[in-house]
Amino acid sequence: MKSKRNNPTIVLVEFYSDGHFPTYLKAFAKVLLQMGHNLIVLCPEAVGLNEWINRNCPAYSGKIKIYPISKPRLSDFGTVKIRSIINSVRRWEITAEMIRDLIKDTGRQPDLIFFDYVDDFLNILVPCSFIDRIFPYPWSGLYFHPSHLRIKSGYSLIQKGLLERDHLLSSKYCRSIAVLDEGIIAHLRNKPGVRKVSLFPDISDNTMPDENYGPAAEIRLKANGRKIVGMLGSLQKRKGILTLLELSQRYKDANLFYIFCGNLDETGFTPGELRHINNLIGAPPDNCFFHNSYIPDGAMFNAVVVLCDVLFAVYENFYHSSNILTKAANFRKWVVVGKGYCMAERVKKFRLGLSVDAGDVAACFEALRDLSGGASGLQPDYTGYMELHSESRLREAFAAVVG
Repeated sequence: MKSKRNNPTIVLVEFYSDGHFPTYLKAFAKVLLQMGHNLIVLCPEAVGLNEWINRNCPAYSGKIKIYPISKPRLSDFGTVKIRSIINSVRRWEITAEMIRDLIKDTGRQPDLIFFDYVDDFLNILVPCSFIDRIFPYPWSGLYFHPSHLRIKSGYSLIQKGLLERDHLLSSKYCRSIAVLDEGIIAHLRNKPGVRKVSLFPDISDNTMPDENYGPAAEIRLKANGRKIVGMLGSLQKRKGILTLLELSQRYKDANLFYIFCGNLDETGFTPGELRHINNLIGAPPDNCFFHNSYIPDGAMFNAVVVLCDVLFAVYENFYHSSNILTKAANFRKWVVVGKGYCMAERVKKFRLGLSVDAGDVAACFEALRDLSGGASGLQPDYTGYMELHSESRLREAFAAVVG
């Protein structure tokens, strides 16, 4: 039976439980409940989310049902691209099966399925008509990384129709698409068949820092008054860790202390690069601190953020939004980012810090020295940035998606 028009049933689908994904899921659930919707959530950490709702949204606990969902078993057939296509279809099939079970269990026909990370569901060579048959439910989702809308590849002229990843957005069941990058909205709106595009704020968990978090106390002690430069979150090659490590060793006499906090993702490194990183982790130089372990977003993560004078986010080949900027604005911290694209545009507009060429060690050092020494001359608009990436903006964005 169809839910009442003024009290729709929304299903949130999230396959990931690491990084910032739990933060987005909690914020989405909270806002949708506050908007008066009936909510069903499919996620890996069902028990944890239920406990969080009971603590933070007790008045709405009767309007939400949470079910566990697991990542699909990934195919190992064929080439990387073929496997990617097969796994995208599997996600549609698994979700459709769960939706059918939910309808039987709750007696509610969902008004909208919202994929918290729709990127994994979009792929080339999968006809809309095929997806419409296996997933005959109205859907929307948050599109994190439509990089092709920021850059032009050598194949862009032939990437049309089924060869274009976005073609599934013209499905008759796709009600809208949400993005975090304001710079691509016009491009996406001009695509054939796309009905509605909404801009979502890049929210972050701004819980008060945990003053008793052990690594934070250790960092404060070892920094010994030096300005702190932080690379936080998953330590990946694309985040410029090799650049910052080289910088820390080339300019040892600078009054800077470098912290690398988060689990090391070994993907993409050469054996020699990994040996170099692990040697530094095993025997840290005097001006470096390593915490090679996952830090949950929230109080513990923020305990490290507040120690930093500058956040280092000079990502390589990264074109869209990152909520490290929201962290920086919320806790009034400078940030250095890579030149070009979304992050650099925002840093320039709100004067949050400086942008440099990724991989340019000398330029990165000059930016860090200027910001940590107060020589940048910038007047940051932290308040303006936070207004655009707030819970109230998220409510407005969801109103457009659901409406």
